[in-house]
Amino acid sequence: MAGVTGLLLAGCADPTTELADARTRWQDQDASSYTFTLAFTCGDEEERGTYDVEVTDGSVTNVATVGDTPRASFAELRRHAGRTIDGIFDLLEGSTETITEASFDGTTGIPQTISLSQTSDGSEGEECFALTNFATQ
Repeated sequence: MAGVTGLLLAGCADPTTELADARTRWQDQDASSYTFTLAFTCGDEEERGTYDVEVTDGSVTNVATVGDTPRASFAELRRHAGRTIDGIFDLLEGSTETITEASFDGTTGIPQTISLSQTSDGSEGEECFALTNFATQ
């Protein structure tokens, strides 16, 4: 796997450019059907967990809990973890929260780790997630 581009967006000179460059690399992949694992690693206890996400023709078609993540209805899973990779970029670009940390695959642009906070120092309302196991279908 190619190198990972890591950045601290809250302190970055131009985080918009970093995010746009990663999204361009992702769009260059031209992937509309794929799977990945999404792990929520901080934030509210009830929202932590790991989910396998399946995307077909650009839409989330399946979300499944992994391991000891509490089971929920598909609607609840989709609300919480049912984002496409484009949807994750949309979240980052439209976030009112501060992106305190982000890393992207250096070749594909896929977000690998993301931390969001209601404050620029990460002291309140933190939400963290990681994407792994990406595969095209």
